[in-house]
Amino acid sequence: MHIQKIIEHVFGNEFLQDLKSDVQSKNPDEIVGEEWNYTIEDVKFTVNSLLNKINPKQSNQDGRIGPAETVFDTETKNRHITFSADKLTATCTLPKGSGTAKANTALYKGKWQYEVQLGTCGIMQVGWCTVLCKFMAEMGVGDTTHSYAYDGQRKKKWNVAAQNYGETWFAGDIIGTVIDLNEGTIEFYRNGFSMGIAFEKIQTGPGMAYFPAVSLSSGESVVANFGGSPFKYPLSGYEPIQLAPLKESIKANIVLDWVRNLLTLEEMKPEFQTSSHSKVSEKALLYLFVSLLFRVLCPLLNETYVIEACLLPFLKRLIFAQDKQRKFASIKFEVPSVNLFLDFAWMFLEVEEIAQSLDVVCQCLDSCLIKNPFPV
Repeated sequence: MHIQKIIEHVFGNEFLQDLKSDVQSKNPDEIVGEEWNYTIEDVKFTVNSLLNKINPKQSNQDGRIGPAETVFDTETKNRHITFSADKLTATCTLPKGSGTAKANTALYKGKWQYEVQLGTCGIMQVGWCTVLCKFMAEMGVGDTTHSYAYDGQRKKKWNVAAQNYGETWFAGDIIGTVIDLNEGTIEFYRNGFSMGIAFEKIQTGPGMAYFPAVSLSSGESVVANFGGSPFKYPLSGYEPIQLAPLKESIKANIVLDWVRNLLTLEEMKPEFQTSSHSKVSEKALLYLFVSLLFRVLCPLLNETYVIEACLLPFLKRLIFAQDKQRKFASIKFEVPSVNLFLDFAWMFLEVEEIAQSLDVVCQCLDSCLIKNPFPV
């Protein structure tokens, strides 16, 4: 297959036109026509040029105080709370009573969202607090004046006193909570469905900033997502507390689309033939393109968010196909495509890079199994 045909199949005709323009600018005295012999370096230049132009508009996150990465604050937590290495899973180890942890980021204006996945289904209080709140073993989020919480085990909302609110929760549930500091309201969601406005007219203004916070009884556990991973149930009008790497996600999706196009080439089957008129076999030529794309993809996969938002759906698309004759998705194993992608990963990525990506994929699958266990 001629290199131009490969370029057109993998990258598309618009990319080919950009490539011609780039090559022409580097060779002003030449006529870059249909038979121009492009090099892999030419393609690499245009790939980088196209990706470097991506600059999506993102929120300046006005109204937020804290580091770029939002996690549980291990310095101010109750001593009976333990955390995972990424500081997103909190577990209470107290034999009796409760422990409290808050995030390392405060919010003083705007509209914000975070989620927790319940590891257990016992007595817990999920919500918001200010720096004025002082917590003890028997006093957690919602038990003080400037803190607000929801407890699905007892179906209560808490702000000093308890009132009936919400639904019974279960292990694996995704509990979302939003705070509107413009209107002074707090609302809770269970698996994407609103349980109604829980609190109104919360105090806002100078000196008032709210932290995400959880209180856990003995043995209870939650996994928090402040925006470092794609939300399971994103809510329109509300921002994640941690800014998503939008630019990297857009780039990764573009590169993965190119990889998918490369996997569909007929020449990506084992029966490669070496052209007697070419110094490079078609297989070697295609592998040069594979190497280029994987080296571009590799640094993007350093972001956990990108792995969850881009790589995992890409892998799902290689495995699952929508049955157009039915209203549900049926399983269709595209073994050649899956095998090729994994083979290329082993060939062109470092072991540490593969391990990191697969670790995040396994965490996502584990989260799905907690929420939707297989029947036994």
